[in-house]
Amino acid sequence: LAKNESLPVWLADELIAWKGVGDACKIAKAFNTISPIDIRVNKIRAGVKDVKEIFDASGIKNQLIPNCPYGLEVPAGIGEPKKWPGYTEGKWSVQDRSSQLIAPLLEAAPGEKILDACAAPGGKSTHIAELINNQGEIWSVDRSSRRIRKILANSNRLGVNCLQLLVADSNELLAKHPEWKDYFHRILIDAPCSGLGTLCRHPDARWRMNKDNIQELVVLQRQLLKSLSPLLKKGGNLVYSTCTIHPDENYHQIRNFLKIKSQFSLEYEKQIWPGEEDNGDGFYIAVLKKL
Repeated sequence: LAKNESLPVWLADELIAWKGVGDACKIAKAFNTISPIDIRVNKIRAGVKDVKEIFDASGIKNQLIPNCPYGLEVPAGIGEPKKWPGYTEGKWSVQDRSSQLIAPLLEAAPGEKILDACAAPGGKSTHIAELINNQGEIWSVDRSSRRIRKILANSNRLGVNCLQLLVADSNELLAKHPEWKDYFHRILIDAPCSGLGTLCRHPDARWRMNKDNIQELVVLQRQLLKSLSPLLKKGGNLVYSTCTIHPDENYHQIRNFLKIKSQFSLEYEKQIWPGEEDNGDGFYIAVLKKL
């Protein structure tokens, strides 16, 4: 499997352990396919039908994405997306279909306070803002000022005006903002991860990542969950997501969190595997409720 699909042996071993030989081969083949370009229509500025029509009129092949109410799929290799009609006007963004599933699971409502703790480059922050029609208080936090500028550029293009941008380490938010204890109705932790679900888009990552790197990320993810959970109001939702398929970063991470945080319950969980049905990138999503 490692030789045929150009994978490190340790990853081929893990895939077989997780999914069996047959499914491991499907996943590995998906890592080496060319993915389509997935579009998320900005409901503040356009409807899916509107964008589909302007793509059709411009000769850009496209089709609706199942289970993504604002999603359109465009085949790869037909040009630079930033030059397609509607991009400059903020009618749509590029976002993988798996990633498009995350923001709606917050179940955010207009007027709520929402934290996106690992926000850059802003795809999920702007999606949340679109879903609540710019009516709320969304804090988009990232450690990098350069990456925060990307969020600003994306939000300006999309007409999103309810984001509060903050350069900070999310593990230190409670210490720096004690007034944020029990403050947010919704928290999104789109955690730093190994990216093993996105190897078709980042093929070199398979050679950069190893077991030691992953365990370092597991520690960071655990710290983020521990540090940010006190900021959530009782009854609020915390969504934890990654773009990896490694159970230590996903299923096991959440099970360990629930063992030490009895005031949280698991409301929903999904592991998306590349190569299954109409799936996009490999993603994990867990929705936790604070009791």
